[in-house]
Amino acid sequence: MICNQRFTVIKNICLLAMAITLIACNGQQNNSKNQDKIVTINGKRQFSEDDVNALVSGFCDAVLNKDYQKAITYFAPEYVSLQLGDVLDNRVNQFIGEYLWGEYTDSFGAQKGISPNPDNITGMKILSVSAETDYYSACVEIKLDNGIKYVTELSISVEYVNSVETLTLYGAFG
Repeated sequence: MICNQRFTVIKNICLLAMAITLIACNGQQNNSKNQDKIVTINGKRQFSEDDVNALVSGFCDAVLNKDYQKAITYFAPEYVSLQLGDVLDNRVNQFIGEYLWGEYTDSFGAQKGISPNPDNITGMKILSVSAETDYYSACVEIKLDNGIKYVTELSISVEYVNSVETLTLYGAFG
């Protein structure tokens, strides 16, 4: 009887070990399949126009929905820490507005700079995206509640986030 119990325990341990091995191997296969989709050029990850479009679309949706905390998650963490935290004392609307800076032509034909309050943005439309080696950007048309419409270029960078190359929004400092 003791032999049968030991045999049953050993059998269960073996079955458990096999199950763990199968799960681990399956996870590695899925992981390698995901890695096969990653394109690298000169050892750096190359993102596609679809990747840029997804990033910018998510950001635009967050701004239009007035979910500014979510909008911030599309930026590089170190940029948020330095620019929003240290320079702007956590003034989120100013941070987003300055990132969306652009120029428009007023009713007299003069070019004027604008850093919009995100609360006044009523529309954002992606006009084009670029995903060239080491250069990512998107041109976005912004509409404000006062009728002003302008186009701005969003700068995008590849940054390491949690040790993974990640496409992020990145702006000027100061």
